[in-house]
Amino acid sequence: MGHHITANRAARWAAIFMTAVLVFTLFPGTAYGDTDPPEEMHESFEDITDPDPDAPIVYDEPYIIEELSTLREMDVKQYMMSDGTMEKVIFSEPVHYMDEEGEWAEIDNSLELTLNEYDTKDYPDLATDSSNGTVTVPEFVNAANSFELRIAQEADQNNMVALEEDGHDLPPKIHTTF
Repeated sequence: MGHHITANRAARWAAIFMTAVLVFTLFPGTAYGDTDPPEEMHESFEDITDPDPDAPIVYDEPYIIEELSTLREMDVKQYMMSDGTMEKVIFSEPVHYMDEEGEWAEIDNSLELTLNEYDTKDYPDLATDSSNGTVTVPEFVNAANSFELRIAQEADQNNMVALEEDGHDLPPKIHTTF
């Protein structure tokens, strides 16, 4: 019997690990364009030959002053450069999503621990006599995107992973029963 409990626990943790790997492979990670500041910005103090600390630093190549957020597209950022030109960077994956105000917002897939309330029918194992029809569930939720990803904090929760967009579950909730 002891092996059965250990196998269940190992299977649950393996499911969580595989889900996390799947989730993080869906997020953007590649960009095409030259957005790195010039090497002169990375020089060490010893490399500076001008003894006057108030002398302006002169760069040979233009560098990014700011992003022009009004020119964003789903997979494009545009920057104002130090020489007055603009640079357009096209990413291989989305880096912005359309927010509620119709603006392109920065995607932030970092996970934040939140406490969400659910109907006890969705989480019968967590319901108690004092639940009053709802239970509070600790979950990790992505910070900002067109969809909401929820990952259960505890491996033994019924609904370990849920993906929702526009109020609809995509795909149906992943239930774990070992």
